[in-house]
Amino acid sequence: MPTSVPNLLMLVVSAEQGMSTRAETILRNRGWRARAAWAADTAEVEEILSRTEPELVLCDVGQDIGAVCGLARQLSPELAVIAVAADGSGISSTLRNEAFAAGAVDIAAMGSDDAEEDLAAVCLREYRASRTGWELREARMRLAEYESRQRTLVAETSRALLTVSEGIIVEANPAAAETLGFASVDDLIAQPFLDLVASSDQPQVRDHLTQLVKQRVAETEFTAAFRIGDAEAAIHTRISARQSDGDSELQLDAVLRPQAVPRSDEATPDAPPVAAAQTFADIRESLGRAIETALSAESQQGVLYFRIDGFTAHEERLGLIPAARVADTWEALIAEALPAQSWVVRMAPDELCAVAPAEDTDALTALAESLRQQVAHQNFRSDQFECHITHSTAVYPLREGVGAAAEVLRDACFEARRISGETGNTTCSIGDAARAAAEERKEREAADELREALREGQRFQLAYQNIASLGDDTRQIYDVLVRMRDASGNERHAREFLPIAERSGLMPQIDLLVLTRAVSALSRRSGTCLMVRLSEASLSEPEAIVKLIETQQPAAGTLALQVRESVVQHHVSKVAALREKLRSLSVEFVLDYFGDSPGSSTLLDHVKPDYVKFNPAFAARLDDEQTHERLAALVKAAHSSQSRVIVPFVENTRIMGELWQMGINYVQGNGVQEAEVVMLAGDRIPR
Repeated sequence: MPTSVPNLLMLVVSAEQGMSTRAETILRNRGWRARAAWAADTAEVEEILSRTEPELVLCDVGQDIGAVCGLARQLSPELAVIAVAADGSGISSTLRNEAFAAGAVDIAAMGSDDAEEDLAAVCLREYRASRTGWELREARMRLAEYESRQRTLVAETSRALLTVSEGIIVEANPAAAETLGFASVDDLIAQPFLDLVASSDQPQVRDHLTQLVKQRVAETEFTAAFRIGDAEAAIHTRISARQSDGDSELQLDAVLRPQAVPRSDEATPDAPPVAAAQTFADIRESLGRAIETALSAESQQGVLYFRIDGFTAHEERLGLIPAARVADTWEALIAEALPAQSWVVRMAPDELCAVAPAEDTDALTALAESLRQQVAHQNFRSDQFECHITHSTAVYPLREGVGAAAEVLRDACFEARRISGETGNTTCSIGDAARAAAEERKEREAADELREALREGQRFQLAYQNIASLGDDTRQIYDVLVRMRDASGNERHAREFLPIAERSGLMPQIDLLVLTRAVSALSRRSGTCLMVRLSEASLSEPEAIVKLIETQQPAAGTLALQVRESVVQHHVSKVAALREKLRSLSVEFVLDYFGDSPGSSTLLDHVKPDYVKFNPAFAARLDDEQTHERLAALVKAAHSSQSRVIVPFVENTRIMGELWQMGINYVQGNGVQEAEVVMLAGDRIPR
């Protein structure tokens, strides 16, 4: 068995939940971090497979294996179904043949050590096959995405790019067609590259191409005259060689740059003569004057300070000269992509600073972010080397109230260096106004994402953490937690998005969604109790919550609503009224984060909760004598009010005996069980 196995999500199809629990135990005892979802019939199989993608399906031989395999092929074609018998002695050759004919990849059994070892081996084999297939599909998708993005970047870049194969131009972008005087890319394709060069320069260009074709060099540069219509123009060309797919033929990638002075209409009369500066001190002084000019201008402008991430490592790997050429290419890419009125200065081998026009801070940041992505997706070549680089950008909007030019340049420079060293591949706005605008924009975007997730519905999922009884309560009790997948499919915990939901007024919708899912899950399970949280916003207007419970009518002892003590203290009368209504509907009430205030025990008489769940800090500081005494006093008060006691955040089993002696009824925490997303059918996180 592997020493390290990622989380395994499997679906167990059986009339009894015991097979699901047993399968999970078998794999966990052998080192797996396995989680099992249980489906009692094919209807639940279809529901679960439509919401998630387990790596394995174990199907009881007593179930309709053919129907399960059919659903697996329909909803998740690569999913393997293993037939499982509760007793190995019951696997006959007839049963084995029927399982294979139905579509199962293998058949295994439980009931003995040898049988369970065989089951674990079959699961390991199919798990590895599943992961390999999944990784292959992911790699193919990433490759297709990269190729598509590369084609888009080549088509949209202002640099003239073309590819030559056996002397013929086979690929080009619009900028190359325009540079060489062709009306469209289609007109340029299939042209012999050498025919485009002026006759006088063809011998030297042919020599450069021969060096590449014979692989004596990997890259070469030259300046030659190209025929453009009836005229000629000097074009600097850098060509690198690469093998095409399958290494069957050599292809040449060319970057063309016309040799011309900057257009007068792109210059700004007040711009300082940056290009004439000879020393770094002169360069920085000139840039300072450029910033001063921008500060006094009526139009909105800003400073963009770029720094290549980890440039020293590139120098060590590539060599100083190849790395410098990569940096030169990077500079050219940035300079060509900036607006024509921008001033660009090379501040260091790996640093650029630009003063660029922009409508507002958002537009300036968007420009910087676009350049960051373009560089990150670009493939840079130098000599025989090929590499990818990233850069970080400090964005400093120039507006009324900012400091002097020297302060702006210093802040932008040091901020770019800081974020490049700490995180890399990052765009950051600086200045109080910029930071405030960025935070406001981030909050607005997060709220919009929450609204979109609520409209979709399926991006919110429930997780369940077991609340273990230290007494004779035989129910399976779970604390219900909510999680959300962002637009990229990443799972986000409640603490990451609920504060935003509270500030945006979205908590009633989230509470209602969570309660609806929980009640739906309860309708398919007996002997289970779910504890669901209510926010202060829902407590203020609980009509929708009450209406849902009245409509669904969950069985007594299966549903409990939790409200934090700090919220209850501000709405005592409302909570008391809601508590009586819940009692009439056979729904229990939990006073959450109990013990938060000195007057905690006085709330018990007003609210009369069925349970009190203590603040997690009590379990964390149980060794503290004062904390221990306060916990004991509050437990006694709770029992006097006929309230059962839950202590959460129990991270190890050592303190469970002590808690039981103190009269604690239930414990919760990672020491009992980690919160999992797959306890009940109908609530799954898609992979």
